[in-house]
Amino acid sequence: MTNLFKPNPLDVNEIIRETAEVAILPRFTALKPHDILKKRSGELVTSADIEAEKLLELKLLDLFPGSVCVGEEAYGKDQEVIKRLNGDSPVWVIDPLDGTSNFCKGKAKFAIIVALIIKAETVAGWIYDPNEKISCISERGSGTWLENKRLQIRIPSNQSCWRASLSQKLVIKLEKKNNFFIHRENIVRYHCVGLEYIELAKSNLQFARYGGSLKPWDHAAGELIHSEAGGISGDNKTGRPYDLAQDTFFQSILLAPDRQSWIKFSEIIN
Repeated sequence: MTNLFKPNPLDVNEIIRETAEVAILPRFTALKPHDILKKRSGELVTSADIEAEKLLELKLLDLFPGSVCVGEEAYGKDQEVIKRLNGDSPVWVIDPLDGTSNFCKGKAKFAIIVALIIKAETVAGWIYDPNEKISCISERGSGTWLENKRLQIRIPSNQSCWRASLSQKLVIKLEKKNNFFIHRENIVRYHCVGLEYIELAKSNLQFARYGGSLKPWDHAAGELIHSEAGGISGDNKTGRPYDLAQDTFFQSILLAPDRQSWIKFSEIIN
């Protein structure tokens, strides 16, 4: 991978891996009642989320002097931090534990997501699966890599094999349409968007649609990873690209392996 910025993306990846080993994995299936809290939004947060975000912020800021952070847990305490995305300083956007509800239930579907934003543009993204110990990394203009393998999205010729991540509400709507082409058994929802983005980049998922509240710590890294692997995405109604400079909390995004299938799917949804 060609370095488009400093620091080295592999150094960032090592920080993420170390954080998982220190702050997350020792707590998996070992949480005590006092380790699980509720945020003002009603979402769960654990001691693993909090400790992982602290470690990531400390090490990433040290690695890249002059940068700032926007972490999911920091935003929960002070929503003003989101304004940093449109500032002049490079911004680390951090989801320290994507899939917290799975983590609390002892389900091994969670990830760490980190993106680097410069002038409201995502220039690099990392998604790490602590259970499989695999990293998906992308730099703008340099492709997407799963460990040492470059990923290129391909679409199965057999349409009956196509798989999608969709909300239950959308599935109910689409199943009433005669032209819906995804079989019910091929529809999934991990409740861990980071792992779904890895599956999209690996061509194990062909489509995904997310909407309502596209939080940057959930989608900035994944959208870049998908795009750099050759995928197509955009608002399913307008086609507008995911845009950190706009109100990222009220957008939708439809992801597909190519333009033709994106158009086909968007026509059905709309």
